[in-house]
Amino acid sequence: MKHVPLVTKTPKQAEVKAEGQTCEQVVSLLDIYPTLTALCHLPTAGSNEGLSLTTLLNNPKYQRNIPATTTWGNGNNAIRNERWRHIPYRDVSEELYDHQIDDGEHENVANDEAYLQVKNSLRQWIPKYNQLPAGMSKFTSDFLEQRLQQWQNQNGIPYWLL
Repeated sequence: MKHVPLVTKTPKQAEVKAEGQTCEQVVSLLDIYPTLTALCHLPTAGSNEGLSLTTLLNNPKYQRNIPATTTWGNGNNAIRNERWRHIPYRDVSEELYDHQIDDGEHENVANDEAYLQVKNSLRQWIPKYNQLPAGMSKFTSDFLEQRLQQWQNQNGIPYWLL
């Protein structure tokens, strides 16, 4: 999934019956919790790596310049700003797409040395912590490894994944 629409209305906006506005900034689902805690005037959680969206809620034209980050499985991340999507995987493979010319993500330019600076600037946003699956105190495997093992036990990985 490339985009998740985020629709909000704060109590302040409801109070003044504000008209809907559109914000074109890329944001992360990690930002929802710190946004809610800020709006409710609750203490922040130090382990949360998301950032409050209250500035964007108050001023949708504000240029935040912070990419969105998503994680799929343990150690597989995607960092997306208005132009680029960088996907470093835990097996050290990676993908990089320039959405200015390749919105469909058909040409992976991650191995092109010309984009090393782009990758480095996006890598700084990879989450520092990966939450382990429930009940696990040390990472041994997750649903990805379990599925691969299941396929290998059943005569190999499906042809459509090779």
